[in-house]
Amino acid sequence: MANWQSKRARGAVAMLGYAVSLAANFFTSRHPVIGSALIIVAVVGSLYLFWPEITNLRIHNPKNIPTESPLWLYIFGFAAVGMVVVAGGNLYFSSAHAPALLTSEEFAESYVHGKYFKIADLADTQNIIEGRTFEDCWIYGPAVLWPQEHNDISLNNEFQASPEQAFMVGTSNVGNVVGPGTGIIVLRDCKFRHCHFVGVTFIGVEDDIKKWRSGNKDNSK
Repeated sequence: MANWQSKRARGAVAMLGYAVSLAANFFTSRHPVIGSALIIVAVVGSLYLFWPEITNLRIHNPKNIPTESPLWLYIFGFAAVGMVVVAGGNLYFSSAHAPALLTSEEFAESYVHGKYFKIADLADTQNIIEGRTFEDCWIYGPAVLWPQEHNDISLNNEFQASPEQAFMVGTSNVGNVVGPGTGIIVLRDCKFRHCHFVGVTFIGVEDDIKKWRSGNKDNSK
């Protein structure tokens, strides 16, 4: 029977914890807080497993006294530091790109650059956004947008969704049901340049949908 108190066994458990946390980060890339929490759990777990050896570490060994070189322990230490850096980076990225309320001055501007916001915050009481240009912004939903007049959405934007999710062909009666009382926001004379969309879907006629899909990036993978 394996000795689970041995260094080799504990090392295997720690490495398994690191592997699981990294894999979970890959599959939960849209949830950085969860991914960072898993990394922190893996690091804390490895520290718990090797705490007796960690407390006995010495930078300077007594002269002429043979000691075991804890190379494996330093490897785990550097791996733990690297994992913490990854977790910190995930948390920073999450907080830096979180949507925020626009100030009254920003709300009044027709040109919005480099902001992180929910697109619904800009809709008026009639569910209309008109005469706006958005550039290098992170735009969040959930929202369904219906471009009507003089809009341009084909200027190298990125969507955190597949083309089928980001752009949907609307039926002929969509224009009759948009407005107050629905979750559909009407766009008039709006331009989107190099923006990143999260949880946003555009609906339109088939010709417009083809044009929008060809000019933008699928960032869902």
